Parts: sequence; C-alpha cells; structure tokens
Amino acid sequence: RFEHRFTLTLVPFLSILAGYGIVMIIKHISDNYKNIILAVILIFPLIFAIRFAYLASKNDSRIALRQWIDKNIPADSKIIVSARHMRLVSNPVAIEEQRIIDSSSLRSINFAEERGFVDSPSYHALNLYSVGNPAFYEGVSEYAKSNFYQYLVMSNSDSERNPDQFRKIQELSRAGTLVRSYGSSQEEYSISIGQLLGNPFGLFRIDQFGPLIELYKL
Repeated sequence: RFEHRFTLTLVPFLSILAGYGIVMIIKHISDNYKNIILAVILIFPLIFAIRFAYLASKNDSRIALRQWIDKNIPADSKIIVSARHMRLVSNPVAIEEQRIIDSSSLRSINFAEERGFVDSPSYHALNLYSVGNPAFYEGVSEYAKSNFYQYLVMSNSDSERNPDQFRKIQELSRAGTLVRSYGSSQEEYSISIGQLLGNPFGLFRIDQFGPLIELYKL
C-alpha cells in the first residue's frame, strides 16, 4: 500500500536540489529583479503554509464527525458506519453481530475493543468499511429497521470503491434525517490518511480536509 508519507525521506534531497536550482537561476537574472523573485519564492510557500495550518486546525472531516459523535451521542447507541477510513469504537455485542455478518471483516482493532483495551466511548457500531457480504447489503435497509439502528454515518467517497454497496447505503440514508455533515465532495486532501494529491492552489478551494461525511438519524 502506498501512502504519501512514505516519500518523506526524499524531502531533504529535493530541498537541496531546489535550493541549488534557485541559486543557479538567480545568477542569470539582473540585480534589479533578484529581490522581487526572492520575495515571490518566499511568499508563496508562506501563504500555502498558513492556509494548510488553518485547514489542519479544523481537522479532517472524519475526525471532526467522530469527535462530534463522542460529545453528542450517548454511548451504546446503535450506529451503522459506512465510510472509508472512518470507524467508531464498537462494544462487544456489535462486534459479535459483525462476526455473524462477515467474520472475515474483523480486524485486530476489533479484538482489542472486544477485550476492553480501547479507552474511548463505545457504541453498538457496525463498522462496514471491511464488510463485503453482498447479501447483507441487499437487505441493509430492512436490517437497520428490524434491528432498531438509530444512526447512519456515510461518505460519498465510497461511491467509486463499490457503487452497488454505496447505492444500498444511500437508499438507507433517504429514510433518515441529516443531523451533521463535514467536508466536501473530494478526497484529494486528507490529513487523517496522509493524502495530499492536489496542487497547493487547491487548498483554497476546500473548507476542510477530507471527503463529505454525513450523519443521519434513522
């Protein structure tokens, strides 16, 4: 799996090359323009850094929603979470339920939560990001209703990963009421997964890192 943080070791070498390139360019420029060019070279990175820091202070959309849930929704509430790179702490009953739906979807974090090793508010959270049971998704709306689920967390970023599953989750959301949303319809810029794919000017086109993620009351 590739993540952009894996390239951090290249930054010092690229910085040296960039500095050398700037020195070479300035040597061939008239003294009258050197100060202007230096100012431009320094000002643009500063502007981008300030914008990045401002967006980072607002948190990634996934983190922001998780924090809002921890503050505003009672522990052990029944929540379906269908959003890539987003999960809530599950209680043992929810983990057993997920085991029945798709035992292969359980991860190490689930076993840690099951044994009480995670010290955070826990919910009856059905984290579907790793659940791949097609039969479950076919009847997910009826499943949520018959099992008295109270909330749904979903993200539009899932539409490309598995369109069929996303459509079923989207149908479930239409039966609910939007309570809270964060982020926008993009995933090029996300600090929670270490992803900054767009160019620096794109930082001015978004209000928050991370994709659009929504919480519905069912």
